[in-house]
Amino acid sequence: MKSWNGWTIVAMGSLAVAIVGRWAIAAAAEEAKEPPTADKHPVKLNADFSDWEKLNAQALEEYARPIQPGIPGKRPFWNSHTCRFTYAPAFDFKPVEDATSYRFTVTHVEVGGKDLEKRLTEKDWVFEAAEPWAALTPIWNDLPAGTGRGEYKGNWSPDWKKYTGPHFEAFKLKVEGLDKQGGQVVGVAKLSNTVDTRYFQKAPGPFQGPVVRPKEVAGLRQAALGHLRRVLGGKADGSQYGLRFFKEQRLPLDFSSKPLNKEEERKERDRLIKEDGKFAEGIIHPTGLGPISISMAFLARETDKPEEAAAALKTAKNAVDSFITCAFPPDWKWGYLGMPNLRDPGKVNWTGYLAGEITFEQFLKQQYDRVQQGITIVWDSRAAEESHMYLDLYAASKEKKYLDAAVRLANTYRKNQLPCGTWYACFNPKTGEPIRGYEKAMHQPAFIIRFLDRLAVECGIHEYEETADRAFGWMLENQAKPMNTQGHFWDVGCNQPPYVDLGALSTSDVAVCLFDRADKHPEYAALGENLIRMVEDVFVFWPAGETREQLGFYVPVGFSAGGVLDGFWRAYRETGNPLYLAKALKIAYRVMANPGPWAADARASVNVLEFHAFLKQHGLPGAE
Repeated sequence: MKSWNGWTIVAMGSLAVAIVGRWAIAAAAEEAKEPPTADKHPVKLNADFSDWEKLNAQALEEYARPIQPGIPGKRPFWNSHTCRFTYAPAFDFKPVEDATSYRFTVTHVEVGGKDLEKRLTEKDWVFEAAEPWAALTPIWNDLPAGTGRGEYKGNWSPDWKKYTGPHFEAFKLKVEGLDKQGGQVVGVAKLSNTVDTRYFQKAPGPFQGPVVRPKEVAGLRQAALGHLRRVLGGKADGSQYGLRFFKEQRLPLDFSSKPLNKEEERKERDRLIKEDGKFAEGIIHPTGLGPISISMAFLARETDKPEEAAAALKTAKNAVDSFITCAFPPDWKWGYLGMPNLRDPGKVNWTGYLAGEITFEQFLKQQYDRVQQGITIVWDSRAAEESHMYLDLYAASKEKKYLDAAVRLANTYRKNQLPCGTWYACFNPKTGEPIRGYEKAMHQPAFIIRFLDRLAVECGIHEYEETADRAFGWMLENQAKPMNTQGHFWDVGCNQPPYVDLGALSTSDVAVCLFDRADKHPEYAALGENLIRMVEDVFVFWPAGETREQLGFYVPVGFSAGGVLDGFWRAYRETGNPLYLAKALKIAYRVMANPGPWAADARASVNVLEFHAFLKQHGLPGAE
């Protein structure tokens, strides 16, 4: 066991975690046991940023290497729906009859509008390879970086003729089959029966150092705490998810309550909307409540101001107590689970609530009624955030009822785990049966795995390790190895074909699980690296370090950026490659210089605090 500045690193089984001394759940848990000591990371971490010319050259060399390129019949092409790349891609062009080699021709074009396509440069980039699915490595670093002008979107479609939006910059790739006699063209390779051309964008990057802390960021720790304080004080847009509401009260759930008279209801509605325009939208599901309670629990632990700590802790407790009140009844198959998002929110009278026609309690009852009718609910990829908020609040408050809530939820997870190792993503919580048409839609279990591992490491509760291991096995075979790390959210869906909606956060969560178990299985680190490189490839924009959320919602979201940050610094921790640390710093600075507008984005400040603790532990750049 090693200590530094109040932090302790412990290792148990195959997972190591960093626990702040006065935060440690084990210190509060009556059942806690002292875990065995071990040094999970014997390799000294001392990033050398003295020679940026060398590191930048290394970055370019890495970008020329494809990320787990597909091989027909052996390994899927994970990028079949991806438009933008930082690393050299390889595409699923089919062999041409009688061809013995292939000529690749890349043209710089502008696509879109009525013109559909026009050439931007006279020069083409050409090379030959033995297979039509070869990576673009020979010419990749010669292609000009993208300007970001007229960005198409995250998800690629071959049907350009239906595209009527603004023009955008792209590269056009054609692959021709050549014979063995004189290199004559014997046919054009195709992606499908009707598509013989692949369009793609090259990222604006690449990443290049040095990494310089922005002037507006005094330091990572100071900036993260500052953002949490602004959110708590209602001085940031982060109060969108009901934070100001929970500062004063917890949510009473009374299904028998009647509407107030119109004047009283109007005043109450106006007050809530003025303070927090959409608070009800996020109160009822874990991706709204989790970030509120977790971020406020961290602020309560970290601040040296007693009044601020008390206010932050009260807010977290009110939010979590409300969530417990709104959880599914114990006699339901999914009892104690917090209500996920409805797949058809338009059928719930949100407008009626805003108009003062119904109380918030009645608004919630409508959702319960819909759920009991078997209406589709979507258990978000990060819905298990609720389990982590119980543990974080238990660590901050030392109130055992929050650990009890976590254990009840762990029992629910174990009881409903499918033989394959994961859970349904869309189900009737009363019966446990999958929603019709969604029988094959599976929940992504990374955050549940991390929660059950925390129970073992931090609380000495080991009875769920088998559940975690089975879920890890499913994740390994169905997500990590094939790199099919789609996110599923209530507003995007969870029943899509593979690779259609790859997500930055969902991919990073899987990578973190792999890194956390790499001490016993070194091969997991390589899989984790593939996933983090894929996140950078598709979702990280250099030089700013801005991240996008998912192919189906290709916009910056701070909540996702925090998860991506977790993946990058853990990649550095496992490999010692200083480029991962440099990129993590860049992302962290971006997050703190431009905190997002949602309370969920306050969660990213927690990720930054955890990253800073890691930097401080090893005396690394950025620890100031």
